Amino acid sequence: MDLVTIATFSNYLQAGPFKSKLENEGVACFLMDEHTSTIAPHMEAAIGGIKLQVSKNDFTKARKILQDIGYTFDDEYELPVFWKHFDNLTRTLPVLGKKSIFLRFLILLITFALSAISTLVYVNQPATKDMLTERDWCINSFTHQGKELHPYSTGVKLILNNGQNCIEKIRLGIEGYAEFPGFNTFAVNGRWHLDIEKDSIFVSGIDTFQDLYEGWYDFELNDQHLILTSKNVTIYCTREKDIQLPF
Repeated sequence: MDLVTIATFSNYLQAGPFKSKLENEGVACFLMDEHTSTIAPHMEAAIGGIKLQVSKNDFTKARKILQDIGYTFDDEYELPVFWKHFDNLTRTLPVLGKKSIFLRFLILLITFALSAISTLVYVNQPATKDMLTERDWCINSFTHQGKELHPYSTGVKLILNNGQNCIEKIRLGIEGYAEFPGFNTFAVNGRWHLDIEKDSIFVSGIDTFQDLYEGWYDFELNDQHLILTSKNVTIYCTREKDIQLPF
């Protein structure tokens, strides 16, 4: 039988209970240098104490038994309560649970930190609908199936000499009202709806130029620019500036 030392004790009083426990569990074990340590205690340091030995085949089983009754091996250390709880909570996680406890903690810490940062960035950004409806959008370019058009709405307009306001514009009201420019006609009225899941705008109920304006629009949006693209038209816009009246 190939024997290996599984634990070391200063005297028999320490070793005895562990030896008895292993034997009760059906693990054959032996105490090496038991008598030398008892008869000549001054030799204890030289011989390295009493050695509890088991068969190589029983080593894993014996180690588990000793751990269960409180023996701490040299390659172990007592985890603080926090780490014990953390280990119990994360050791069964897929993939992650197979990694060391400290690597698990580091991965989860980084993941939570990135999630928190992303959430803060998202919360601090203006909502898409607010950005679309906060002000009107001045039309810079209007293209219909590759051909540039020049909308012109008739009716009363406020035109400032300093060019602060836009001549033709799109208005997306917060309650779903929409206004688009006409073509030698009054402005065109209708309804609009923002579909967050599709990241698109749907325009309907247009009173004139239905074929031109109605339908789904993809859009690109930032604080100053808006691009609307449907199957018929592409409209490039900039946000209307605050109007400073000269009086």
